[in-house]
Amino acid sequence: MALILAGMALRSDRHDKQVDRVLLLHAELVGGETQAARIRLVDHLRRWGEGQRTRSVTRSELQSTPGLSAYQDGSSSTPMRDANTVIRFFERANAAVKWSSVYEPLFHQLIIRHARWWEVALQEDSAPWAGREALSELTAWGRAYETHWPGLAYLAAWQANRERDFGETSESISGG
Repeated sequence: MALILAGMALRSDRHDKQVDRVLLLHAELVGGETQAARIRLVDHLRRWGEGQRTRSVTRSELQSTPGLSAYQDGSSSTPMRDANTVIRFFERANAAVKWSSVYEPLFHQLIIRHARWWEVALQEDSAPWAGREALSELTAWGRAYETHWPGLAYLAAWQANRERDFGETSESISGG
């Protein structure tokens, strides 16, 4: 009996740690340096979008397109530096999923919507972008998760947000 109780306690402790890791990742995403980088870059990409749309960009565009490669408000950061901050966050999040160190239902609900949005915003091109592959892997994991749990109520709102921000024709959005 003691062995059963010990096993249950270990399982409960593992679950609690996985939940805590998700909550810590989410706090990092929506606070501090990562949040500041996200906000600056989102505002910048919205200024460069057409109409009410957010502009999707590649690494090359962020590095060399006049105006797009620098913030207009005199910020000491750059769009490329902020994009890399966002990408590095998703590298860590992807590693956490790969090592099964997060509680997947909560991770999907709190993190994947952001990853799917950034996958559309930060497009791949011929120039290598360190860490961008991790973002693609993470969003692929999110899509696979959704096939096992159809009908998640929050998915429709996520899709509507991406369509509003990027338009309905984006290939990355049409995948779900």
